[in-house]
Amino acid sequence: MHRAVRRKLKEIQPDLVHGQGTELDCAVSAVFSGFPNVVTIHGNMAELARQFRARVGSFYWLTARLENFTLKRTAGCSATRHTPSN
Repeated sequence: MHRAVRRKLKEIQPDLVHGQGTELDCAVSAVFSGFPNVVTIHGNMAELARQFRARVGSFYWLTARLENFTLKRTAGCSATRHTPSN
Protein backbone atom coordinates (compact mmCIF):
# COMPACT_ATOMS: atom_id res chain seq x y z
CA MET A 1 0.00 0.00 0.00
CA HIS A 2 1.34 3.40 -0.81
CA ARG A 3 2.52 5.51 2.07
CA ALA A 4 0.10 8.32 1.15
CA VAL A 5 -2.87 5.94 1.34
CA ARG A 6 -1.77 4.63 4.74
CA ARG A 7 -1.35 8.18 6.04
CA LYS A 8 -4.79 9.21 4.79
CA LEU A 9 -6.48 6.16 6.30
CA LYS A 10 -4.78 6.82 9.62
CA GLU A 11 -5.94 10.43 9.43
CA ILE A 12 -9.59 9.77 8.60
CA GLN A 13 -10.02 6.56 10.64
CA PRO A 14 -12.67 4.99 8.38
CA ASP A 15 -15.25 2.54 9.67
CA LEU A 16 -14.73 0.45 6.54
CA VAL A 17 -12.21 0.29 3.69
CA HIS A 18 -13.48 -0.85 0.29
CA GLY A 19 -11.14 -2.49 -2.22
CA GLN A 20 -12.55 -2.08 -5.72
CA GLY A 21 -11.65 -5.17 -7.75
CA THR A 22 -9.86 -8.25 -6.43
CA GLU A 23 -7.42 -8.22 -9.34
CA LEU A 24 -6.04 -4.79 -8.47
CA ASP A 25 -3.82 -3.35 -5.78
CA CYS A 26 -6.90 -1.73 -4.22
CA ALA A 27 -8.04 -5.02 -2.70
CA VAL A 28 -4.57 -5.75 -1.31
CA SER A 29 -4.51 -2.25 0.18
CA ALA A 30 -7.90 -2.81 1.78
CA VAL A 31 -7.03 -6.14 3.40
CA PHE A 32 -3.77 -4.76 4.80
CA SER A 33 -5.25 -1.42 5.88
CA GLY A 34 -5.74 -2.47 9.49
CA PHE A 35 -9.41 -1.48 9.28
CA PRO A 36 -12.51 -3.57 8.64
CA ASN A 37 -12.70 -4.08 4.90
CA VAL A 38 -14.66 -5.45 1.99
CA VAL A 39 -13.72 -6.03 -1.63
CA THR A 40 -15.77 -6.02 -4.82
CA ILE A 41 -15.37 -8.87 -7.27
CA HIS A 42 -15.78 -7.77 -10.89
CA GLY A 43 -14.98 -11.12 -12.45
CA ASN A 44 -13.91 -14.58 -11.43
CA MET A 45 -10.23 -14.21 -12.17
CA ALA A 46 -9.40 -17.80 -11.23
CA GLU A 47 -11.96 -19.06 -13.73
CA LEU A 48 -10.68 -16.70 -16.42
CA ALA A 49 -7.13 -17.91 -15.81
CA ARG A 50 -8.31 -21.50 -16.16
CA GLN A 51 -10.29 -20.81 -19.34
CA PHE A 52 -7.42 -18.90 -20.95
CA ARG A 53 -4.89 -21.50 -19.78
CA ALA A 54 -2.88 -18.71 -18.23
CA ARG A 55 0.84 -19.22 -18.15
CA VAL A 56 2.79 -18.73 -14.94
CA GLY A 57 3.61 -15.03 -14.62
CA SER A 58 0.93 -13.88 -17.06
CA PHE A 59 -1.66 -11.22 -16.22
CA TYR A 60 -4.46 -13.74 -15.68
CA TRP A 61 -2.24 -16.02 -13.62
CA LEU A 62 -1.26 -13.11 -11.37
CA THR A 63 -4.77 -11.71 -11.00
CA ALA A 64 -6.14 -15.13 -10.09
CA ARG A 65 -3.60 -15.33 -7.27
CA LEU A 66 -4.33 -11.79 -6.09
CA GLU A 67 -8.03 -12.63 -6.01
CA ASN A 68 -7.43 -15.79 -3.97
CA PHE A 69 -5.07 -13.95 -1.63
CA THR A 70 -7.43 -11.04 -0.91
CA LEU A 71 -10.66 -13.06 -0.62
CA LYS A 72 -9.11 -15.18 2.13
CA ARG A 73 -8.27 -12.04 4.11
CA THR A 74 -11.30 -9.78 3.76
CA ALA A 75 -14.27 -9.51 6.08
CA GLY A 76 -16.71 -9.56 3.19
CA CYS A 77 -17.22 -9.12 -0.50
CA SER A 78 -19.70 -7.86 -3.04
CA ALA A 79 -19.94 -8.91 -6.64
CA THR A 80 -20.97 -7.24 -9.84
CA ARG A 81 -22.62 -9.00 -12.72
CA HIS A 82 -22.47 -8.04 -16.34
CA THR A 83 -25.66 -8.82 -18.22
CA PRO A 84 -25.13 -8.71 -21.97
CA SER A 85 -27.64 -6.62 -23.90
CA ASN A 86 -29.57 -8.17 -26.76
